Amino acid sequence: MSTNPYEVAEPAEDLEEVEIATSPEPVAGVNPPKESLRARVLNSLGWEVGGQIGMQITRFGGNILLTKLLLPEAFGVIGLAQVFLMALNLLSDVGLTASVIHHPRGKDAKFLDTVWTVSIIRGWILWGLTCLGAIPFARFYEIPELAWVLPVAGFSSVIRAFASTSILTAKRDLRNAWYVIVDCGSQMMGTILTVVLAFFIPSVAALAWGWIATAVVYTGLSFCARGVQWNWFCWDREAVQSLASFGRWAMASSGVTILQERGDRMALGKIVTAAALGNYMIGANLATLPMTIFWRIQLGIAHPFYSRIRSESAEMQHSKIRRLRLGVVSTVGPAILGLIVLGNPVVRLIYDAPYHQAGWYCQLVGLASLVRVSTDVGPIFMAYGQARIHFLITLFHATAGAVGMLIGYLIGNRLGNPAAGVLYGFAFGPLLAYPFQIAMYRRINAWFPEVDAIGLSAAALVVVAQVYGLI
Repeated sequence: MSTNPYEVAEPAEDLEEVEIATSPEPVAGVNPPKESLRARVLNSLGWEVGGQIGMQITRFGGNILLTKLLLPEAFGVIGLAQVFLMALNLLSDVGLTASVIHHPRGKDAKFLDTVWTVSIIRGWILWGLTCLGAIPFARFYEIPELAWVLPVAGFSSVIRAFASTSILTAKRDLRNAWYVIVDCGSQMMGTILTVVLAFFIPSVAALAWGWIATAVVYTGLSFCARGVQWNWFCWDREAVQSLASFGRWAMASSGVTILQERGDRMALGKIVTAAALGNYMIGANLATLPMTIFWRIQLGIAHPFYSRIRSESAEMQHSKIRRLRLGVVSTVGPAILGLIVLGNPVVRLIYDAPYHQAGWYCQLVGLASLVRVSTDVGPIFMAYGQARIHFLITLFHATAGAVGMLIGYLIGNRLGNPAAGVLYGFAFGPLLAYPFQIAMYRRINAWFPEVDAIGLSAAALVVVAQVYGLI
């Protein structure tokens, strides 16, 4: 990748001077004796971006093949199942990954075994709750298939819970190569198996069992590294107390993230048909291709990076965070703009006629992504150990998004297009919380108005182009 957000002008206090000693035992097959933070970040960035490009090519190709084998309704059903499972997963998120990244004992064997044990307990609880909620959820959306799709797809949570904690320690050390390989490998194998299943079982069942196949491959690959952490059941009381203390705010933040990340699907599921929702899922998946890179940078690079620099001077933190923000916006932003402009013709070129509506959805979801990238500094407060503030930002953002969708629905309904109103509200509603975000980021000198303005100006131009029918 040509864009380098870490190129520094002041060599006296460059990232090169920050040395980080690795653990005596290799993690995920990599154990250099010492490496600068800058080199580690750039190496991680390369793996993250390269891995995501590979994963998205695989996902995109598999998606095209699946649309040849399945009807749009199947994608609508699995899309709602994904919303339910994600909601349940986020509501029970106790911040295990974040705890390993920032906790002083994050590489201690007993601590990691306790994390693994808690993960397994959580996985079984999630599946039990999925089974209990499947029928009510199916009745609410009036889609009977959800009653059995949810328990099948939901069992993937149990399987993934058994994955080695080596993936977490690799994230902590910014050794991203291993878990990117695990993610890419499981995604590729899972996609291939799903397409094969869809060929023999052309229904939503193929997509549900595809989740199981992907989870099995993911968990298996997590134990294939040299020097892998082989976990066993453990219950360290001090570790559990630490996880509980940090996890309560992580759980609260994750809970409201449901509205923030999947509020559009929850709302559309009640006002459009399953086929239209399936089109939306196709369009949204296409529009969010750059966002997957954005999230991987935020969680896989920005989070541990922020954690590493929090002990430095305020001036150095400000400079390094700004370079990261500028690099992210200037890299992901143009990719999103490209999909907004080209999404409609690309969909019509590649997909069959029943899926052509996905192009319009791609533009609207891309608009929401552009606003998000322009205003989100990332999990900086989590990395600084201020999980409560992270929760408040997420809460304000999600609430503003919900208000925006409600206003958009009311306006769109009067104009005869409630779906468009919901999606425009989903895109711009979160800006109602922008002043609060600014106030919080300014407390740690991490607000960069000139960087935010780049993406927000582009979003405004997109709306103008849509109004005048230019795109």
